[in-house]
Amino acid sequence: MNIPEKAYFFAIVLVTKKRIEIQSYVYWSEVRDGKQVIESRMSNLERFSNGKHIKAHKRNDEWYEGLLQNYGFMSSAYTNSNFYPNDWQDKAHQLKELQYLEIENLNRHTLPKYFKYHKEIEYCQKIGAKLIANEIIEPDILSSYNRSIYSIDLRVCTWNWLRKNKQSIKNSNKSFNDVQMEHLIRKRNGKPIEGIGKYLNYREFKQIPKEVNITKFQHWVMKGKFDFQTYKDYLAMLDELKIPKNSELVFMPRDLRDKHDDLAKTITKIKQAKRNDYLNSVLESRAQYEMKQDDYTFIVPKTLREIVEEGSALEHCVGGNYYLERHKKGETTIVFMRKTTNIDTPLYTIEYRNGKIIQIQGKRNRIAITNDIQATADKWAKKVQRTEKA
Repeated sequence: MNIPEKAYFFAIVLVTKKRIEIQSYVYWSEVRDGKQVIESRMSNLERFSNGKHIKAHKRNDEWYEGLLQNYGFMSSAYTNSNFYPNDWQDKAHQLKELQYLEIENLNRHTLPKYFKYHKEIEYCQKIGAKLIANEIIEPDILSSYNRSIYSIDLRVCTWNWLRKNKQSIKNSNKSFNDVQMEHLIRKRNGKPIEGIGKYLNYREFKQIPKEVNITKFQHWVMKGKFDFQTYKDYLAMLDELKIPKNSELVFMPRDLRDKHDDLAKTITKIKQAKRNDYLNSVLESRAQYEMKQDDYTFIVPKTLREIVEEGSALEHCVGGNYYLERHKKGETTIVFMRKTTNIDTPLYTIEYRNGKIIQIQGKRNRIAITNDIQATADKWAKKVQRTEKA
């Protein structure tokens, strides 16, 4: 009999002049026929050497590309791994790629960046562009349009980009975004205002209307509490309401949040009015359904709430979303059949569609529909059919 195994993960970082390796091992223990058996194997290997970062894992004594997750999906190659404390960071400068770098926060997370972008980081550190060097190593994560973006785009911030922008970033505290914003503002014949990069991201710049004076826009942005998503929504609502964007006061309102909220309320009122117009037209088309027949009165509900209350009182499914939506869209019609002498008490519910009674239901869908009830409902339906054909 074998008792299920339990796994333990360990790792160590080893440094020489020619390479750095992160070696991972898994140990597992299980009871086989009453005896505890402990086995181990190397599971993952990361090697940084000669400009190459190699990732490999071992399975069934064979090596494969990529790292193996410790616990499968939703875990990483190092989840719950215990790292051997050997002060490897103190020896990391032995590796040629790292020997000229000013390294402040070296760990297994930042090591790949230091290694891959050592040339760019060294250049930034030498010319005094330390903020950009730090962004390359550990970029900030920004939230934009319900997604996360990094503060620096390393597809753009290349060796050539750094050399091209040397005069701008040398001995400065400028970020990558600051430099990109300066370029874009000058293309719009504007003058970059110091600090604008804290308020605007260069990725958003193209969404600023071309009619806007970009220098005035910067002052406006930095003067108030500015959120670009709010501004983007504000512009979209101007278009939706067909409000002419013909003045600076429209493009740059004194209080963006108040103007945004006012437009949102206006749009809500318009949509509600359209919805009411539609419902009124539907109700008007159903007005002929309301009449008295024999001892009963047939009533068309005026609101969806009335249908919900009917379903609740009679404990059947007419109050569910399926019937509510179809009634609202005019795809079917719900009609209440009640005793004329007790008109406020729910009794029977009718679904009427395409000139026919689809169903009649009483309480809990269990009360039998007598011949008299069916005959009265049929008389009502025939009168409705005649009015529909008229």
